Amino acid sequence: METAESFSEKHQLLAPMEGEWKAIIKMFSPDGKIISEPSGKMNSKMILGGRFLEQNFNGEVVNGQSFNGRGFFGYNDVAKIWQSCWIDDASTQLQTATGIYQANNIEWQMAETIQLEGGGKVEKLSSIRIHSNNLHTMIMSLKDENQQPTKMMEINYHRVEN
Repeated sequence: METAESFSEKHQLLAPMEGEWKAIIKMFSPDGKIISEPSGKMNSKMILGGRFLEQNFNGEVVNGQSFNGRGFFGYNDVAKIWQSCWIDDASTQLQTATGIYQANNIEWQMAETIQLEGGGKVEKLSSIRIHSNNLHTMIMSLKDENQQPTKMMEINYHRVEN
């Protein structure tokens, strides 16, 4: 029986994302045009006995403005669901997402609802895919007024060789 203290093979699925990464970013307008191509670095490490992946991002967003964020990603053995949280210096929101893992694609599909200024809400979808030991990608989309996903950002993480 799995308990809250359990450590399973699911936690080990995050280990390939551990390390130092160069982030190549593309930001998109709602009509799909690239509006910015900033860069950054992500340092990720497995923590707490390999149960969670801790992520620390430092880089830029638009017009060279700095951007720093921190996240945690793991599998909840009790609820049988993937969970993540993210905080950064561009917002005061603690973003929390839940999702599934698709083994055939080595990909996580995560979803969350974000509160907008003025009282509205929008659903954010994130896809994290491991392509190889040296490359993984995160694609973020927001659902539009017709509930169709619109890609807003794509980050390709390339492993930094030491």
